[in-house]
Amino acid sequence: MKIRFLFFLCATFLTHLAYAVNGYVSNPSDNTLTVFDLNSNTVVTTIPVGDNPTLPAISSDRSKVYITNYNGNTVSVIDATTNTVATTIPVGTEPVDAALSPSGSALYVSNQGDGTVSVISTATHTPVGLIPTGGSPTGLEVLPDGSKLYVSTAGGATVVVVNTATNGIIATIPVAGTPAELIASPDGSRVYVANLTMSNVAVIDTATNTVLTTIPLPDGPIDIAITPDGQRLYAPLTTGSDVAIIDTGTNALVGTIPTGGTFPGGVAITPDGSRVYVSVGSTDSVIVISTATNTVIASFAVGNGPGGIAVSPIPFVSPTTSLIQALGKKRLIAQKGLYP
Repeated sequence: MKIRFLFFLCATFLTHLAYAVNGYVSNPSDNTLTVFDLNSNTVVTTIPVGDNPTLPAISSDRSKVYITNYNGNTVSVIDATTNTVATTIPVGTEPVDAALSPSGSALYVSNQGDGTVSVISTATHTPVGLIPTGGSPTGLEVLPDGSKLYVSTAGGATVVVVNTATNGIIATIPVAGTPAELIASPDGSRVYVANLTMSNVAVIDTATNTVLTTIPLPDGPIDIAITPDGQRLYAPLTTGSDVAIIDTGTNALVGTIPTGGTFPGGVAITPDGSRVYVSVGSTDSVIVISTATNTVIASFAVGNGPGGIAVSPIPFVSPTTSLIQALGKKRLIAQKGLYP
């Protein structure tokens, strides 16, 4: 049993090393996707994609990146090992967001122009379903258990709830204004909705599919991210110049961080919760925020008018120490009698 565990550990470790630990940011004005290294905060390469790329999504094994092309009515599938477009998937009109199921088997794409959500098989890269939501669907979020998909409708001022087992709509939640991106809490009990024109964040109870409260902000957010412990939300204030910090325990704004520019848009948090990455449209850059100090610790130039951003779902572990540390944990478990 111990030998089998060791082989499994080595195989898992080498698999993780096969793909770089990168972040990705769309550049709609350049029709490109910038790849950046999360360890050095430097640009690795820039990939030409479709017309007006919007929001990227990364597969859990880091092997693929999906990017919606708003004017191209397609999704580009990026091979993360070669940083090239492997294939292109036709979807609906004006695709905005892309979200993967927890298993990685399904990709959901919001088609703002025709009021639908495409369901795509990631095994075949072909559409296998279409969900009519109406109301210009924009943001997408799948609950951690994969049971429900939450869809914001910018034109309908609602959040539509979809049963992912049937792809049927089970609830429609009024939120007013222009709901944009959404994020679920790690335990799946809450969904937070960035509302651009209402300058707030709506808090949805996923058990009842009702709005519990709204959190007022100084300006309007378009994107939102949550720390892995679920205690903090970071929301770039797109109609302003700062990033809002929200305490999820009190549902209150607890601070703002200047970005050094205007039109902050996309946001993503590293899996260890130590850093926040925010695209800043006016400076064509990405800033890096330390969550320990809530200050900007780095920035780097990307393409023209950067927008949506995503970071690797698996934290980087140094190749020189990770296997040793893992084996150390194995020995500790064995010593405690918790592993055969």
